Amino acid sequence: MLRHREIRTVDADGEPVVIDSGARRARRPFLVTPAQIVSAIGGVVLIVFGVFAVARAGLDTPLSDPQVQVLGLQHTATIGLVELAVGAVLILCALSPAARALSALVGIALVVAGIVLLAGSDQLLADLHTEAALGWLGVIVGGAVLLSALVVPRRAVV
Repeated sequence: MLRHREIRTVDADGEPVVIDSGARRARRPFLVTPAQIVSAIGGVVLIVFGVFAVARAGLDTPLSDPQVQVLGLQHTATIGLVELAVGAVLILCALSPAARALSALVGIALVVAGIVLLAGSDQLLADLHTEAALGWLGVIVGGAVLLSALVVPRRAVV
């Protein structure tokens, strides 16, 4: 958006004279949307879970072998690495309001993964070396991210 700046004065006859007519780019106010805030919080939560899971399980053994508890939820190093990656993507989505669609997509993926874990059979949970309660993490974080991405902020028209 360009704003024109004109400094007007009058000459000796009373006629207006333009002294300076420079165009400047108008600054837009810094805007932070609810989707950015919730994406950042969700990303931090997933990164914290992922860091603790990877730190406790370690990367020197098979990634699915040591099963550790992080805040009462059973994790493996593989699950921790996935949480780290998804958390990093959510943090990147929080940097720009234009990434709201990607944030919504990540939220959908988290909700679907959480539902799969919650409804998963014992065989599926044994293959993933986790428990169904971990699905609540995906449903809660993914649902919050998805809902906030669907909220469109109102912009003031000037």
